[in-house]
Amino acid sequence: MKKQNPEPNDRLFSRAGLDAANLKSALNYAENIQNSAPRGHGFAAERANHHIDQLLGKAPKLVGADNAKNGADRLVGGVSIQSKYCATGSRCISECFDSAGNFRYMANGKAMVIEVPKDLYDDAVKSMADRIRNGAVPGVTDPAEAAKLVRKGHVTYKQAVRIAKAGSIEGLTFDAVRGVQLAGSAAGVSSAVSFATILWQTRDAKAALRGATQAGLEVGGVAWVTSILTAQVGRTALEKSLRPGTDFIVKQLGPKTTHLLANSLRSGKDIYGAAAANHLSKVMRGNVVTTGISVVVLTGADAVKLFRGRLTGAQLMKNATVTTVSTAAGAGAVLVATPLVMAGPIGWGILALVGTVAGAAGGKVSKVAMDQVIRDDGKKLEEVLEAVIKDQTEECLLTEKELNEVLKLLPKRIECETRNILTAVNPRNYAAQQVVVPLITTVLAQRPKVKLPDEQEFLKDVEAQVSGPSDEPLEPPVAPPPNTARTIQRFA
Repeated sequence: MKKQNPEPNDRLFSRAGLDAANLKSALNYAENIQNSAPRGHGFAAERANHHIDQLLGKAPKLVGADNAKNGADRLVGGVSIQSKYCATGSRCISECFDSAGNFRYMANGKAMVIEVPKDLYDDAVKSMADRIRNGAVPGVTDPAEAAKLVRKGHVTYKQAVRIAKAGSIEGLTFDAVRGVQLAGSAAGVSSAVSFATILWQTRDAKAALRGATQAGLEVGGVAWVTSILTAQVGRTALEKSLRPGTDFIVKQLGPKTTHLLANSLRSGKDIYGAAAANHLSKVMRGNVVTTGISVVVLTGADAVKLFRGRLTGAQLMKNATVTTVSTAAGAGAVLVATPLVMAGPIGWGILALVGTVAGAAGGKVSKVAMDQVIRDDGKKLEEVLEAVIKDQTEECLLTEKELNEVLKLLPKRIECETRNILTAVNPRNYAAQQVVVPLITTVLAQRPKVKLPDEQEFLKDVEAQVSGPSDEPLEPPVAPPPNTARTIQRFA
């Protein structure tokens, strides 16, 4: 029964790392908000090319977040790159020059490389060559150099446009690839915590490895799905509806706290004032969306159990409440703790543990509170079955072996009857007639048939008993029924 209805708080530490991964999803959400802007496909292309370069092992770096005037968007192999995704190749190149015809993007006295859509590369190279002939690019006189100054992006113009839209195949693919990166850290932390915990408890390395693998796959899967859905929501109208609320919260924090939190949640040069407030507000909206989606994903299994009749509505509501509180507590703790820890893998590991502890504490408190309102299905079911089995054991004179056989068959029998038992007008009567008695009948059918002694044998034995005590030992009495509750727990 405990396996069928685990308490939400029992699963909290197995989700170590999920809160830190959710913060990364919130940061990704804040970045993707730019995709819904009028020129959002340019931001989408920039990040798509960046992540593909990462997968190709080129160690790229996004540097556009420093908001430097005419600064590079990315660095790939030490080369400064400016991304331009326009409808035509010539338009991509013309965007690189100001109204006076001067080339805008220089780095250390050299022209930056211009990244253009994959399908517009040839047109862009031709346009750049014309500009070089006219002497518009400082330090470059050979038109053949245009092929080096223009870089072919990994995605086409139309693909970039579709990536920026919610629900598109390209957008979902992009978010799925990005989600794998976000989920990796969550899976790693969860596996490490689970391995250590199980090893300390059991001293069994194989069991610890098995538990660590299971926890890593579970948490990594949840983090991956959550990151995809969160990124998709960031491209919808819901994003704008959340903005007034998070803007209000940021305003209440004050400029100093806002500056501290905003800059701890980003890389590059510090930002101040409205820029810091805007960034923090976006991350908070991402946190709200990520938390909500995490709760939906984590309670999805309980919803399936409800439809299959293995969980009651009250238990689903209780589990969802505890999960919501624990997830929100973990997300809030990670957000507040971010300025206090260092960046990088160690910092994210600390944040993961902070989120786990805070989530466990929040879940425990909410569990205690909800216990006062709603009792767990497992506890109610155990009470009903214990009473019914005790009565039937005495009524049917079950031996311990027979009772054990009944209890072995019990889990499968109650798998689809949990909700029916708990919602019945008379739970004990329903459990007896529909669950326990049929099992006992099956077991009793295996009893050997009893053949009573005939009259002569009976009288002969009576005469022997009256004549005097026999030297033969008496048969031991039938053992009393075992402790039912203990036996149920053993086979649950």
